[in-house]
Amino acid sequence: MSFRLFFFALAISSAGASVYADSITDFNFSATLPSGTAQGTIAIDTTSGQVTGGNFTVNASAPPGLPAIVDTFTTLQHAGSNGTNQIADFVSGTDTFELSLPLTSLVGYSGSSVCSTTERTGCTIANSLGYYPTIFIYFNHELADAAVTGSLTPSSAPEPSTYLLLGIGLVAVIGAARKVSAL
Repeated sequence: MSFRLFFFALAISSAGASVYADSITDFNFSATLPSGTAQGTIAIDTTSGQVTGGNFTVNASAPPGLPAIVDTFTTLQHAGSNGTNQIADFVSGTDTFELSLPLTSLVGYSGSSVCSTTERTGCTIANSLGYYPTIFIYFNHELADAAVTGSLTPSSAPEPSTYLLLGIGLVAVIGAARKVSAL
């Protein structure tokens, strides 16, 4: 009897840990700026609806006589909703990149376009006179660039369902327990 109870407890504890791990999804981030590109990944917890991290690089041309700007953003400074959009601010030194998604919630998120000069529907920033797209800000917080287009797409095909794997494991454990008790 204790043999079955042990495997049942093991299965239940495994299920709780696996459900949390599957809620964080990496999305490929790609944006075209008038003077360059932004590419990398953004991590989103699709259960809580929060941006949890990112790792992307912005390549942009600079004013004449200055080197091109290459910033890698890995530090999430702030994430949340402004009432209309989901906003995530990433920093690299004194540079800031604001990611704006035209959604009120990221719960169950499966990818979308980012706010840009071609995606204006639902793309507004609180307390502004108009619409602002995804913004790359640099040089002491002066506006440098705005996305022309951009999107977030899942990084890979979803893994098999945790519950399916758990169910197969439970069937195997029950089968093995029956064989042991039959002996």
